[in-house]
Amino acid sequence: MLKQTLLNLINSEIFYSKETFEYYVEKNKSNFDNSYLDTMVNFCEQYEIDGEDIKDFISHSLKLKITNEAINNRMLRNIKRPINLNSIF
Repeated sequence: MLKQTLLNLINSEIFYSKETFEYYVEKNKSNFDNSYLDTMVNFCEQYEIDGEDIKDFISHSLKLKITNEAINNRMLRNIKRPINLNSIF
């Protein structure tokens, strides 16, 4: 059932690539206190998708943004400074 829901979303072009999923997250994160993680969790809850099922749609740049957010919010251990995303992009 969950896989079918994900396939339906892909076929309906809500997102069909890493880039469109990242665009969705960027576009909707302002609704969730500008949190990438909260936006993705809400997406999974809204469409009743397991978080593991969207991992293939998370782009490298989105992973960096999530990591940076987690570091800034002190959600990760043993990391002393945030990643400078400006130097990457």
